[in-house]
Amino acid sequence: MRNFLAIQLQSTDRAVSTSELRHRAGEHGFSDALIEGTYRLLVTLERRGVARRVASRGRSVYWVNNASTNRHPAAAIERFIS
Repeated sequence: MRNFLAIQLQSTDRAVSTSELRHRAGEHGFSDALIEGTYRLLVTLERRGVARRVASRGRSVYWVNNASTNRHPAAAIERFIS
């Protein structure tokens, strides 16, 4: 599932919440995925330099592909805010 999450982040140009990624995983056969497990896998991707957490308001945690934020950090955050 970790590879699935990495591909999901690579295939979008906006920040995606943990819960949205978990929902997408469920639609693709990872029906036993819990939000906590999804979050842990995203943290692992963050430690490996694949994903980056984006500052957000509220309780939701949003993620972007680290490669896209390295190239255009302001643009990735702007897409999240707008």
